[in-house]
Amino acid sequence: MLSRSIPVNVLLKRLPGGLPSSTPRGLSSSFRRSFSSASNNSPKQTDLILPLGFLLVGGTALFAANNFDNIMGVGRLPLVSPTGLSSPQSTITHRVYLDVQINNQPPQRIILGLYGDSCPKTVQNYIALCTTGVDVPSTVDSPLNTSQGSTRSYKDTPLHRIIPSFMLQGGDITSGNGFGGYSVHGSKFDDENFDFYHHGGGVLSMANAGKNTNSSQFFVTFGTQSGLDGKHTVFGVVDGEESWEVCRFIERYGSGSGKVKGKIVIKDCGVLEG
Repeated sequence: MLSRSIPVNVLLKRLPGGLPSSTPRGLSSSFRRSFSSASNNSPKQTDLILPLGFLLVGGTALFAANNFDNIMGVGRLPLVSPTGLSSPQSTITHRVYLDVQINNQPPQRIILGLYGDSCPKTVQNYIALCTTGVDVPSTVDSPLNTSQGSTRSYKDTPLHRIIPSFMLQGGDITSGNGFGGYSVHGSKFDDENFDFYHHGGGVLSMANAGKNTNSSQFFVTFGTQSGLDGKHTVFGVVDGEESWEVCRFIERYGSGSGKVKGKIVIKDCGVLEG
């Protein structure tokens, strides 16, 4: 692969916020991760490629040519900040918050921007799950012990799967372990579109168990996961560097298998006004 040399003074003008204090994490080779909203016993194997960062060599920043174009947002891919956070790929119509508690410590807030114009059905579902909740029929097995009764929201549900350099996953409002879920549209609803990309970190997307099996489970990426494009509906993005820092902190509690170290729970959630 050919490389392109970019003088640092030019790079500083192009990158929002200038040069970071350390090089972004990145790997040049692909690796395999199992990705399933249900469990590791029924994985879908997906090649995932993390983006290259840059290295300072003699006062010059070196990029792989095609990755440089991607990072700078050339063509259809979004811009990615020096910290790895993806920029919005569509108009943000709503902002929601998740107050996440780690091992009984004070909750930390993650704000998510949603693409209501581009993904109205998916966003409607997510907002309902962040606010009023959805009515889960008594015929649906719901072993997750919450105080909500038959109406379930994301409140008091865990982030049940965290894989460093890949993603954090939550939203199982019925089982809390990746085997359940329910939506405002019923037990499952169709993939709305695949218009956007898992490019950069902080991309908010629907977890599923295959085509047209969306319910309440969602995930947030820790980096570019192009192998998920065309398979999972992207409908939002982490909104702001402070929220992104919370996500990266949560990443520390993950493992290669996805098993979470400790207890990480969405203690509160809702819609931000204005």
